[in-house]
Amino acid sequence: MVPVSRNRGLIIAAFLIGNLFIGALAGYFLCQSRTQYEQHAETLAQNIAKAVDLILSNSLGKADLALRAIADELAQQGARNRLSDVKIGNLLATCEQRIPDLEAMRVTDAAGLVIHGRQLDWRAPASYAERDFFPLLRDHPDAGLQITKPMVGRTSHKWVIALVRGAIT
Repeated sequence: MVPVSRNRGLIIAAFLIGNLFIGALAGYFLCQSRTQYEQHAETLAQNIAKAVDLILSNSLGKADLALRAIADELAQQGARNRLSDVKIGNLLATCEQRIPDLEAMRVTDAAGLVIHGRQLDWRAPASYAERDFFPLLRDHPDAGLQITKPMVGRTSHKWVIALVRGAIT
């Protein structure tokens, strides 16, 4: 007959080995599960980034198209000496209605004073002359679409990212 203490030792050893095996198996499955969740999160983040990129590209494209249309119309009206405040105001309002993502559209003169757009305070006209984008577009009106860093708008007093374009006259 085997002594009880030896049986007790074998039972404890078998119990410990079984627990170690179950613990190692649980650790392996937890590691696999974590890897799957990380891959899923990475795929989800990539999909969201692609969707945001598509939405922003679409919005920027619409805004750039509207800016080009306004610049073309201003150039045509200016060439005919028929710059009408009403026509320009209507054109800006139409573009703002068609692109609701935009805060507002503004037109400046050659000195940088905002001369067209909604919500303007004529007692204290806003000037974009000292903004980073203005000298570039004044000196190189064909520079294309410029996108500014976030800034507080001079007329809206809200944080904005301006999409600006020069007008070739």
